[in-house]
Amino acid sequence: MSSSIKWLTRGAGLLIAGGLVLSAVFLYEKNRDRDWVSRRWLSRIGDTTVLCESAGDTDETDAQGLISGRPMLPWRSRRGDPPPFVFIFALASDSRADIISFLNSWNEGRWPGISAKDVEVEFSTKSPDAGYDRVGFFHLERERTRQEFRIARSDVRWIRLTIHSNYGHPDLTELNKFSIYGKINFHTPLIISSFIWIVGVAIILAAFGWHQHLARRENLTLRDTLRLTTFTNPAKLGAVLIAAGVLASVVGEPARVPVLATLASTGFIAATVIFFKSWVKKTTL
Repeated sequence: MSSSIKWLTRGAGLLIAGGLVLSAVFLYEKNRDRDWVSRRWLSRIGDTTVLCESAGDTDETDAQGLISGRPMLPWRSRRGDPPPFVFIFALASDSRADIISFLNSWNEGRWPGISAKDVEVEFSTKSPDAGYDRVGFFHLERERTRQEFRIARSDVRWIRLTIHSNYGHPDLTELNKFSIYGKINFHTPLIISSFIWIVGVAIILAAFGWHQHLARRENLTLRDTLRLTTFTNPAKLGAVLIAAGVLASVVGEPARVPVLATLASTGFIAATVIFFKSWVKKTTL
């Protein structure tokens, strides 16, 4: 198989793969609230970061224990600290949650009244410090392990958990586990923008492969063939698509990536100007 056909095949393969990805995303977005889209444990320790926590009794009873999945590592307040106790967790990505689960203290026999009683859960999609909306105020049963509550399906990136009271212990409060379940959000615009820059890369690779083959066939240097308009024009078009895709990927969140947003905007404008300038020059000759 010649080099040109090989590169063209690769370019076509990238386009087909991109089309399949977009189709899958479209189907998911259309049906993401259906029950057959599997629900997952969103707040597990590998995907969740503790940003703020009320002090634990020891290093072994800190807020990591709430999300660790290990039942023998609860969170327990520092002795003498009164409620409320506040925790803020950050999920790995934007998600939609519809189930909240608690495991209450197993230490009632040792410290009667230590179990958490009234708890509040709030979600935010704006920042860890603002934009919280209450999704539930729950009354937990004493000494009961798994307690599951369904909530209205809500978007979430940051979670604020507040323990307001316990069952009467004067010095200690304990909660064994806190979990939320739902589905990760797929951002269709982000995936489409990624597809755009992948198409740009595919165009450049296909053009490069063809001119590499042309250089060998015509006994020319690769540098000479890459100066031909049959390469430069597709390369400029590919550069425009790459810059446009990167720009679209970051323009929605410029505050998080200001440098990348600025570079992408500059690159997109420059690539577009160069492409159309060469196109106008060619059409006026």
